[in-house]
Amino acid sequence: LTLERYAGPYSSTVQPLAIEAFDANMGLNSAPSIAGQQLVRDFHRFLDAVHVVLGGSGTAVYPDGMTTVDDATTAGSFPMTLEQISNVERQMDVANLPTLPDGRRVMMITPMQWKQLKHDPEYLNASQPHPEFNLLYGNYVGTVGRFHLFMSNTLATTANSSSVAVQYGIAMAPGGFMGGMGRPPSVRTSTDDNYAETVKLIWLADLAFGISDSRFFYSVRSA
Repeated sequence: LTLERYAGPYSSTVQPLAIEAFDANMGLNSAPSIAGQQLVRDFHRFLDAVHVVLGGSGTAVYPDGMTTVDDATTAGSFPMTLEQISNVERQMDVANLPTLPDGRRVMMITPMQWKQLKHDPEYLNASQPHPEFNLLYGNYVGTVGRFHLFMSNTLATTANSSSVAVQYGIAMAPGGFMGGMGRPPSVRTSTDDNYAETVKLIWLADLAFGISDSRFFYSVRSA
């Protein structure tokens, strides 16, 4: 892995948060505290976005009858089903991919994929809830076969050539993600501070990201 320098909040460029000296001294709420919370949230969103991209780099698995994203010409024409989850499970088992201590792996699905599964009778008959997981993981939605399912609204959803939204879930085996840290994230201030009247803040860190093996990930696509 190679360390790179990252900073945020980021759009097309780094866009610092600005704290006015008057607001910091006169406001009813602590402006520095609010800015700090925003920077922490932005850093967590950055980590999420990085891992969504890395996790989505695996082999694509489609519902039966769908072989490319452009096969879906109408919304809901290829919903996610238990059969598709079983196909992913089989491919990961054939590849001898590792599992969690309980013998299962993790699959992240979009809100639309979760909605479709709730209308699949086969999934409803085969799935099982684990209430203790709901206390630890707010986005846990159920367990089926050799997968714990979690819903995420930050997974990729992309319109195909027919303007149909294609959903990109991610199935993963333990040990797939890699990471390193040269310097942990810290808050930095700009020297361009309008004579100490406007303090500009960013987070900055030296980090490395990667995957150990693309075979540890599968892109679970539906429409």
